[in-house]
Amino acid sequence: MEVGTSEIENPSIDNFRRLDLTLKVQGLVDRKLSFPEVTQIKDVLTDDVYWFSSSFSQNNSSEDFVHYSTEVVVYLREIGENGLRDRLKNLNMDVAYTNQHVDKPLRTCTLHTDDSCIYWIKKGETSYKGLGHLKRDGGWLSFNDEKEAVVYKETSFPKYQLIDHC
Repeated sequence: MEVGTSEIENPSIDNFRRLDLTLKVQGLVDRKLSFPEVTQIKDVLTDDVYWFSSSFSQNNSSEDFVHYSTEVVVYLREIGENGLRDRLKNLNMDVAYTNQHVDKPLRTCTLHTDDSCIYWIKKGETSYKGLGHLKRDGGWLSFNDEKEAVVYKETSFPKYQLIDHC
């Protein structure tokens, strides 16, 4: 791929940098992730800094890993590395780490924030409990953060006891 520099006065290779954005997660089957799209990256960096990019992603919901990667070439003569850092503060990547077990017969909502918790590791779908959704007796749900899980409990199950397990 050829990229022109005709609109830059006195271009120099020293004014260009390669920016690698990568997110790899393993061992989190019930995951909620967000990784910026190329259009979001371009909007944050703006046309005077963003030059071109390539990206790759693999996110199979049935597997226990995900890999997102974007390589961006940026032009820094006008803003410098500190200016780039300031712009990148507006770029977000999120990984869910809070999980909630809703138990309707016991009238409890249990938070699990530690992925190494034995209860979270051994969870599974049954005839009466869902994985990622609720069934007759409840289920296992994932949230972006603890606050979102608590709000869900308060709005959906206000009379249930909230247990902060791990």
